[in-house]
Amino acid sequence: MVSDNFLDTNIIINYINYSEKSNNLVKNSHDYVLNSKGEIIVCEMVIKELNKIRERKSLIRKVVLELLKNENYDLSLVLSKKDIPFAKKLYARFRNYEIKKVSEIFIEEESVFAIEIDKFIETKVNKRVIPLSNIDNELVIILHDLITNIDDCKVLASALQYQKQQSEIFNFVTADNTDFNERDYKYLIEHFEINHNKKGFIFPKLVNLLSN
Repeated sequence: MVSDNFLDTNIIINYINYSEKSNNLVKNSHDYVLNSKGEIIVCEMVIKELNKIRERKSLIRKVVLELLKNENYDLSLVLSKKDIPFAKKLYARFRNYEIKKVSEIFIEEESVFAIEIDKFIETKVNKRVIPLSNIDNELVIILHDLITNIDDCKVLASALQYQKQQSEIFNFVTADNTDFNERDYKYLIEHFEINHNKKGFIFPKLVNLLSN
């Protein structure tokens, strides 16, 4: 039986970033989407995350431009600890370039990334489901007791809500071994069966490409 595929944000990012030089995970994500026989489904929380990533990348580039102008510029004034290493890596790549040239490259990269996101949504996605306003906040809170990242909780909550509406089990496709590894996902299912079985939520099948 052909199963539909509910995509996590990282799968879409990997697909967009694919090239012939990509690592196996990016290649596997690209090939999974390309070879999918079932429908491709994304929730509105994933769309929101894609936009946040776009904004985050844009901010990192702006900060790198400031650092190129002034090597004493304090990255921590603007960027999170998680983003500072990316900014430093980007700075090292362009530190010997003219600022005007770097600015042009960054503008082009931002444009391409935005276009690729829109293109993916328009050409690959069959269904956009669960508006942000419809995400079950009580379900998110329950998931957040076990999953640290609140955005991941909202994505999974959307998947569970959509699965509840379907007669067939679909695949929840991710490349995240932090919150969605097979062991923890199995524990989540058991936790719901024991503590929240009256709510009637059914978990989709986990397909974690990091485990493949």
